[in-house]
Amino acid sequence: EGEASATSAAAAATPILPANEKLQDLYEELKHERIYYEGEVVKEGFNVRSWKNRWMLASESMIAYGEKGQRPRQIFRLNNATIEPRKLVKGVKYACLQLVLPDYSRTFRFYSEAKDSPSANEEWFAVLWNRTAASRYRHQCRVLLQIPNTAILSHLDAPITALPVKLALNGNPLSFQLVDIVRDILRGVPIKTGTTAAAADDDDGDGDGDNKDSRPERGVKYIQCARAVSSFECKNSGLSSSKAATFLKAALQNVADSINEIDLSDNPIEDVPATQKMIKTALDTVLAHAKACKNISKLTMAGCKLGPAIIRIFGQFVSKWHSIARPIRKYTMGGGYPLTHLDFSNNPLKNAGAQALKEAFHLKSGAKVTELALAGCKIGDEGIEAIANILRDVPTVHILQLRENVCGDKGIYALCRAAVEHPSLTCQIHPQPNYAQ
Repeated sequence: EGEASATSAAAAATPILPANEKLQDLYEELKHERIYYEGEVVKEGFNVRSWKNRWMLASESMIAYGEKGQRPRQIFRLNNATIEPRKLVKGVKYACLQLVLPDYSRTFRFYSEAKDSPSANEEWFAVLWNRTAASRYRHQCRVLLQIPNTAILSHLDAPITALPVKLALNGNPLSFQLVDIVRDILRGVPIKTGTTAAAADDDDGDGDGDNKDSRPERGVKYIQCARAVSSFECKNSGLSSSKAATFLKAALQNVADSINEIDLSDNPIEDVPATQKMIKTALDTVLAHAKACKNISKLTMAGCKLGPAIIRIFGQFVSKWHSIARPIRKYTMGGGYPLTHLDFSNNPLKNAGAQALKEAFHLKSGAKVTELALAGCKIGDEGIEAIANILRDVPTVHILQLRENVCGDKGIYALCRAAVEHPSLTCQIHPQPNYAQ
């Protein structure tokens, strides 16, 4: 009796594998989950490779198929599942979706025959990417005994069509898995639109899913697979230069065109050659692909240890973007151009950084910046003179923040002369402590 009780206790403690779960138990659990999407599809059989019409539904953590209005024939968990878009199958003229279920050693292929089948297939792909990403992340957190990031999960669990909200990931380090999820939330998931469609490759090995160079991606479409983001914050999260470049590029390429503010402050990005190359490649890719989000008005990268080289890269990017972009809002300061508010406060720019901005925002650069924040950047008189020249070359600037810099009489005089030509200019400046007022 003792051996029997020990055996039964061990059996009870052993987790049941997904492939061994009973259909009835899965069905009872499915009845209590939210249904995210359902509809009629044409599905390939697992044993007999024939295609038949089935009614399929995707819930919070499962996918099921069968006949409409009846109990599903099969139910699968999405713990480790992945979705591949528009995969061609030999003998079938339609491109289909392929759901890989490693826990069951099966591959789930299907497509929609609706009149708007391309749109229906994209909706199925968006929902299944959303649910597989959330289920996979929850499952891995349980296996690794980690606490999941509630901000990302709540964002994934919301309906894709819900109104845009702020996504804040402040103060928590992000794994590479989370970086990939956040990247796809911000930018959208890439799929190729040709007949040999498959997911876009990551040729450069930086984990951001883009090609090696900055040439335009031909035949690649981005699909929104999660709730749209209105503003993105990832402050004090220990972002490396590669992660920061990935987020910056993804937010600027936002497929929903809903992001209006990016804040990556207080991350140790630093101004080193490797970081300069990553940031420049990311920004050049945005310009080359012509997919920049038009509604982004403010970029904040305060306290990121940026130096003159990266500031010059950002200034050149903004100038080029303003020279090719069309204003989206009329009768506003700056003409309604995107990315007109720049905050690089608390970075060791010094005089060289201010001079780098002056060179980027020269008279013929086309920059339309309206607000420039350079507080606490250790800028002296020579740098303040360079900033005064920016006011002459970029007349749209109406707010200038220069608190906690080390300017003296010479710098103050240069600003006063520039301010005469800008009656609407608001300049906030606190001179160095020993300055005689």
